[in-house]
Amino acid sequence: MTNTASSDKNISTAAPKDMKLPQRLKEFFQTRLSIFLFLPWDCFLVSPFLGIIAWAIKRDSSGPVFYRGQRTGRYGQEFTILKFRSMYECPESYQGEKITAQDDSRVNAGR
Repeated sequence: MTNTASSDKNISTAAPKDMKLPQRLKEFFQTRLSIFLFLPWDCFLVSPFLGIIAWAIKRDSSGPVFYRGQRTGRYGQEFTILKFRSMYECPESYQGEKITAQDDSRVNAGR
């Protein structure tokens, strides 16, 4: 069996070790500068769509627009996730199984 990863192009953002320091610094600052220049613009372009999604969730059912939940990440470290709510907010949501199944009555996204 051959290792296909070695035959693919190197897409890593890490600078090669044989690259000289000025070139590595230039590449480092170019990537960081592009992030700081384009991130606000991207947020500006995406924000109307996020507003429409929030409006649709609020119009469809009562309850909060966002769902906050605890997740377990790398090395067992817990973190809080914030995402758009895709289930109805009702007492039945907190009873019974914590895993959703196909045809689960609590799911409202895409219906």
